[in-house]
Amino acid sequence: ADGGNPYAGVIRDSAGNFENDGYCINDLGVAVGGAFEGSTSVGWLWDPTTLSYSFLAVPGAAQNSTSPSCLNDKNQVAGYYADASGAYHGFIYEYGAYTIVNMPGAEDTYPDGINNRGIIQGQIFDAAGVAEGFVATSGGVFTAVNFPGPEMTAVVGINDRADLCGTYWTSWSGPFKAFIAILQ
Repeated sequence: ADGGNPYAGVIRDSAGNFENDGYCINDLGVAVGGAFEGSTSVGWLWDPTTLSYSFLAVPGAAQNSTSPSCLNDKNQVAGYYADASGAYHGFIYEYGAYTIVNMPGAEDTYPDGINNRGIIQGQIFDAAGVAEGFVATSGGVFTAVNFPGPEMTAVVGINDRADLCGTYWTSWSGPFKAFIAILQ
């Protein structure tokens, strides 16, 4: 018995993969995640109305590299993928189509989320391997977001007001510190 657990309804595993991770769920119960078996991985979208998965693969992406990060209540999915050379690019998936999202001048772009206004957030890495946070409007206007002082910043969350949360650090060995940025 579930003992009155309100979370007793659990979705089934995707295609019997060894590891299956859920990353984000919207207010409609649609979820995104990734499933893994050895070196094979697949990004997925779970539809609670049909109780089924659909699988995501950006056209032209390196095999097994499409990774959804989050989605909003309009079912716009933000994520990233690798190209044949190993560079990472962002994408937005909506209505069966992919839009590529790259911050100008970035070596790698990793969108981590999207709010209901279509604003995405995430981090990029430059040629030197330095992380920098960003937000981007649905019209493709990018703004760098960096915590003052430290060398690296990652923006990992956004709400519908466009308030942000994330992490900053000075070296890859840490320490890692949290920040919250409230839009004024």
